[in-house]
Amino acid sequence: MFNIGGDISSTVNELADVTRTAWGSEFARIEHLDARNEVKNAESDHGKLNCFFPDLPKPVGLRKGIQRMVEWAKTEGVYFPPVAFNTVEVMKRMPPSWVTPGMKEVPIFVHNSTDNALVSINR
Repeated sequence: MFNIGGDISSTVNELADVTRTAWGSEFARIEHLDARNEVKNAESDHGKLNCFFPDLPKPVGLRKGIQRMVEWAKTEGVYFPPVAFNTVEVMKRMPPSWVTPGMKEVPIFVHNSTDNALVSINR
């Protein structure tokens, strides 16, 4: 198993700003939610990944990767409505912004696509 991330560390604020710029929304408001009880600084190392997969393509930088994601979202992504989770294993301490109407806490289960609800959005 490999848990990988970017080779260069970035802050959430930088990610938000790069995303806003890529969407062409320089004046979009970035909303700061309450901090969660999670790791504040995490760093990635691709050494193990590159050892097992030495011929991987070169990494894509944050700005170029986000720009590619935005281009995909504007063309292909419009055909994929957002997903809302109806059931979760643990709701305790879940950030309020993640809770959806009718969300239920259930015992451990195998999650699959039937546990999701497609959310209709007006465009």
